[in-house]
Amino acid sequence: MPHAEQAAALAAQTSDVERYFILGSYHGLVADTAERGEAEREYRKAIAAYEALMRIKPDHYWGAANLAFDLLEVLSGPNRATAHAFARAAEIRPDDPSLNARAAGLLFQTGDVDDGRRYLRRAQAVASSSDFTSYTVGHLRASSVRS
Repeated sequence: MPHAEQAAALAAQTSDVERYFILGSYHGLVADTAERGEAEREYRKAIAAYEALMRIKPDHYWGAANLAFDLLEVLSGPNRATAHAFARAAEIRPDDPSLNARAAGLLFQTGDVDDGRRYLRRAQAVASSSDFTSYTVGHLRASSVRS
């Protein structure tokens, strides 16, 4: 991880957008290789950096996607923060079937059925039939019928 450490050290010399992205990426990388308690602390640092980034540049795809996945690591069970983070990432990149399917599933689990259906429809529209996401979309479709 020497390159990641060097990038984090140089982050102070960059724009705010770049700095927060570098710091979020660095802490996420450290979290991925850390023990459980340390991992959560590092993920929370990554989340704080990505939240700051998204306040400055709300359409930053990698900031939104990384924030969503880091929230998924830290917050247990279905929750609105993670669902809305995935929905935000899916709004930035609407042609990504995986993000739309993930947003749909989390929104359904948190009781936001109308928005869940909207993301499910979008995931269905952009997923290819051979794509793994098609399986996820089919599963979500079956789940949404029961909602």
